[in-house]
Amino acid sequence: MTLNAPGTTYTYQSLTVGDPTNPIGICTLWTPQEKVARLLDPRQYGRIGNLYSRDGINHIIRNVLADPVVRYIVICGVDLTGSGEAFLKFAQNGVDEEYRIVGDVGLIDRAIPREALDDFRRSVRLIDQRGPIDANRLRATLGALPPLPPFAAPRVFPITEPEADVFPAEGPGMVARGRRVADAWVEALRLVMQFGVIHEGPFGGRQKDLADLVLVVTDERPDAPHLPAWLPVTSEYLEEIAYPLLLSATPPAELADTEGQRLFDFGGRDQVASLIATLRDQPRTHAATATLWDPHRDPARPTAPNLMVVQARRRAGALHLTAYLRSVDIYRSWPETAFTLRRLQRLIADGVGDLRLGSLSTFVHAAYIADDAWELARDVLEQRRRRTLRRPRQEERDPRGSFVIRLDGGEILVSHYSPQGVRLQEFRGTSAAELALQIKPYFSQIDHALHIGGELAKAEIALHTPGASYLQDHPLRLPNAVSS
Repeated sequence: MTLNAPGTTYTYQSLTVGDPTNPIGICTLWTPQEKVARLLDPRQYGRIGNLYSRDGINHIIRNVLADPVVRYIVICGVDLTGSGEAFLKFAQNGVDEEYRIVGDVGLIDRAIPREALDDFRRSVRLIDQRGPIDANRLRATLGALPPLPPFAAPRVFPITEPEADVFPAEGPGMVARGRRVADAWVEALRLVMQFGVIHEGPFGGRQKDLADLVLVVTDERPDAPHLPAWLPVTSEYLEEIAYPLLLSATPPAELADTEGQRLFDFGGRDQVASLIATLRDQPRTHAATATLWDPHRDPARPTAPNLMVVQARRRAGALHLTAYLRSVDIYRSWPETAFTLRRLQRLIADGVGDLRLGSLSTFVHAAYIADDAWELARDVLEQRRRRTLRRPRQEERDPRGSFVIRLDGGEILVSHYSPQGVRLQEFRGTSAAELALQIKPYFSQIDHALHIGGELAKAEIALHTPGASYLQDHPLRLPNAVSS
């Protein structure tokens, strides 16, 4: 079995092959492998390849086990991501019980048995020459390595499918946005389940947790809330329990010191009435704020309120409400909280007078889903995914506007329109990449950006292909000689 035998190696097409019988491999990390290949006689090496990420170590190990003629790997070039350092640590230290490289965060595929990994480490010598390529040093190293025979019979291990529980993300400040509470809730479930960090909960068990998640609801009607069967809250629960706890100064008999008490009678002050008066008397104010947190008592109380601050603002004839919550179970508790805050928003707007409802924004410092609800959350997400496939909805308009693309005078012309259809600005260029950089700030929806990116690519092809024609949102028409 040799390197170019079909089915025996991985990413073979990305390797530069010299003499397939030569036992020397060269790993150029982030330095272009073709740059190194030009410095060498092909007879001096067997194969050259890059190593951009730690996952690529798995491909190198698999290739060498499948083609065990390799006995040396010279690691050279620029190590931008630490992949070379991780490879050297694997060769020196091996892996722990979790198959993590000892001394590094890199993971080795469990489908490769430990005995095969140990055989690789015993039989293949890694030579560290990281840094700028020194052609004379590299040639001298290659010339000094004695030939060695293959170290074992070829072994091929199937690649396993990745099964990540958590995916990398940009950190605090993600946004889940929807017209109604249920829409924003589904998006929040998706974000927490995909990107939440898994850790032990404060009262036992595990939870997935996102820091500083913002949930925005734009059109929920507080007098007729949308309560689909798959949402874990009912109208009876809202009317009998949730609303009285926040919207009344008189709590149920068995409770004391509720959030409603603090809103309507906090130290003798009706904060809701104060909000209404402030907004009525000072239409442009940013100081219409109610505080529910008592800094003298609450830090030491396990039952301290989750709702800490409510802030209201008038803008363009609408009342917008923002609420800061310190910790919320997104699956079980956020929907009822959002419905209750929406009704509070209605109460304030009616008190001020002549205001429609704007957006409701909830800023959740610790947005989590407990492990006993993970499967429930996955079921909801799967049901919504299937429904979308069965009954695809028309794409919602991006609140930052839309784009019309056409070819004009040897250029691509991109016109930016507001959601109301007002032309705002125009951009011109001859490449999709150039225009994408210019219009990037005017997207709020990933699917919208991806769609326009594809249209720009089609427009660029048509611009530079004689006889081609481009019409936005239609198949690209190419001349027969090109498309055949």
